Amino acid sequence: MCRRKILVVDDEAGTRASLRMIFKDAYEVLEAGDGAEALKILQNTRPDVILLDLIMSHINGIEVLKEVKRIAKQLPVIVITAIRNTEMMEAAMELGAFSYLIKPFDVRELEQIVQRALGC
Repeated sequence: MCRRKILVVDDEAGTRASLRMIFKDAYEVLEAGDGAEALKILQNTRPDVILLDLIMSHINGIEVLKEVKRIAKQLPVIVITAIRNTEMMEAAMELGAFSYLIKPFDVRELEQIVQRALGC
């Protein structure tokens, strides 16, 4: 059985490292430091779930989410961000985000959301 893949998209290296540590034992963790890198990864591989920050330079998370849903509509995307902007939250959910978490998040809650997104 092959391991499921999680793609972590966040411009903060510390956040990517934290998420890698949380999930590395159960999943293959891919990382992208910005939206462009995430979209490049999606050209070559298909993760089972994406953990996506909204506020990033160059291509923000909303634009990445739009493109992900164009490429792979059923791919679950969990938005994880420090911004408490209701309009952005609503936009992400309307674009098809599976769920939305505010940093700092509860690790157990995130794990449960990932499991639900994967149908576990």
